Amino acid sequence: MLFRSVIELQPDNALAYNNRAYNLALAGKQLERALEDVDKALELHGPDEAFLDTRGYLLYLLDRPLEALADLDSAIELLRRHRLRSGDGAGEIYYHRALVHQKLGNRDLSDADFRRAKQLGYQVPLPV
Repeated sequence: MLFRSVIELQPDNALAYNNRAYNLALAGKQLERALEDVDKALELHGPDEAFLDTRGYLLYLLDRPLEALADLDSAIELLRRHRLRSGDGAGEIYYHRALVHQKLGNRDLSDADFRRAKQLGYQVPLPV
């Protein structure tokens, strides 16, 4: 509800589109609509590690792991370029990529990303 109001008042607010998309992803609801929202955020803002993470996670939830992996790889590349570390969502991005590698059967890569996420201080949230 809050994000809808923000988007109505500020239709060029990329962060509001991304945040609504990510909240829908976490809730496991309206995933196609959420994908449209994050695509709009990327259209408005351009490449951003948080937005690519959101889209990658949504694609994972939509059982499109190869597309998800491409977005999450791009998000991590942006993290590296910006030299971002813990406290900036980096651990969460590695965690999401670990889930994708797990789905693809890439056990070693999945384990490495799970370890990296933990090193960056990411803690898996409890189910809602």
